[in-house]
Amino acid sequence: MIFEFGPLWQLALAAPVGLYGLANAAVLSAGGVGSWLPARLSLAKPATIVGVAGLLVASSLTLVVVKNAVVVILDQGMLVAGGVGISMVFTRLLHDSLPSQVRAGAASGVGALSSIAFVLFALIFGVVSQHAGIFHAGWMVVGVTLLAGVLLVKVAVGKDFKGAKASA
Repeated sequence: MIFEFGPLWQLALAAPVGLYGLANAAVLSAGGVGSWLPARLSLAKPATIVGVAGLLVASSLTLVVVKNAVVVILDQGMLVAGGVGISMVFTRLLHDSLPSQVRAGAASGVGALSSIAFVLFALIFGVVSQHAGIFHAGWMVVGVTLLAGVLLVKVAVGKDFKGAKASA
């Protein structure tokens, strides 16, 4: 979501044109950092999971509250890195919990449902940002991040979490 709508915050904040390329580079690089995180952080500890979830929720709140372009760009990078890292952990948990005969089909189904959910979210986000502004639409990001954080903590604290220490 940040990849697609991130520049809207820069537009709303009247960021200098020269900052757009740096912002894009920062956000895209953050995806690489996010893929590095699960292998480096022990996500088997509930305290680590709660910390990551809290950081992501705080980052999403920054999109709504802070009106500084540099802070917002750094924050978007943090959201991308955290989102990629969390996605990798949950993908691993999905694959580890399923027999090999259904693993690819289940992953494909999750991907298709994620794409459908994104399209619906993007349509609503576009309408809200057009009529109420990007900072009001940002509350949708806060809501999704909060929901994801709650689910993340629930899985981490629950009995089914086996500890996702990804092997590089």
